[in-house]
Amino acid sequence: DDVSMLAIEAEVQELLARSAGASDPSVRASDTAWLARARARLRDDVGNVPGIAELAREAGLHPVYFARAFRRAYGCSPGDFLRQRRVEAAIVVLCAGSRPLAEVAGTCGFADQSHMSHSLQRAIGLSPLQLRRLSRLQVANLQERRRHRAQAAVLAQRDMPA
Repeated sequence: DDVSMLAIEAEVQELLARSAGASDPSVRASDTAWLARARARLRDDVGNVPGIAELAREAGLHPVYFARAFRRAYGCSPGDFLRQRRVEAAIVVLCAGSRPLAEVAGTCGFADQSHMSHSLQRAIGLSPLQLRRLSRLQVANLQERRRHRAQAAVLAQRDMPA
């Protein structure tokens, strides 16, 4: 997928840092602003895949340092983070309505419907249609519970002495 290049680039930067014997300083508190900006960019624009070099340039950092600091701070590479965000976005859109699957895939940054289906299956073990069915079932169950609670409240008020 298109995020693979971002993930590969991050891994290459990690390997280069290790082979050069670069130290692994922890992320300083002053670094959190640029990390948050990079993460927000990946989170908010799932359809656009910037490279490590571009993200690092925007943060004013060397790509190796950027890739390592991102992984240390968030527990995954920028590419893995973007993949997770795409899956999360697809889950929200699929559960919220009945838009065509191909449209949902495009909106959430996937190459096509098949790409989204494979990603969801890998991440949550459900196809888009199974996810939609489960979501509708949960909504129906919630509505049924609310209806029962309302009926119980009415009965309880009738049985209460005045």
